Amino acid sequence: MCSVFVCVWLGVEKCKDVRCNANEACFELSNGRTECRCVTELVRNNDGELECRGVTCPPIEAHPDGHVYTPGGRGVGAHVIIQCNIGYVVHRTAVDSQTVTCRGAAATVHWSPAPLPCVDFDDCRTDRHVCSSDKHCINIPGSFLCLATDTSQSHG
Repeated sequence: MCSVFVCVWLGVEKCKDVRCNANEACFELSNGRTECRCVTELVRNNDGELECRGVTCPPIEAHPDGHVYTPGGRGVGAHVIIQCNIGYVVHRTAVDSQTVTCRGAAATVHWSPAPLPCVDFDDCRTDRHVCSSDKHCINIPGSFLCLATDTSQSHG
């Protein structure tokens, strides 16, 4: 039998005190009433009774250049934080972390927005590096090098 718990509050004032069964969440309907709906998969148990079975988003693989924190698990409504290591940023952004949320129900659960990998940030293309004007900045994965500029050799 499903246990009863205070439902996941989806930011709707009317749902604040509504009690739903396990694996259900409170939703405010367009007519202003509330309803507990299964946010998981409805299946038959061994006794042939219908029950909600917990559904989770797929695991997010840890990237070698970052860490994945799942403080709330992977169930619907859970938030996951992807934190990039120093010298790395979230792909196609200039930030070093991303928060994604498990959304959907049953067969449609997914992370939103889609998790992106951590990629090397090119310190040499910005003012992040601290190379003096007589040194040349060389980007390396997760960091940079300052190399002395050799003016005695010509390159061509």
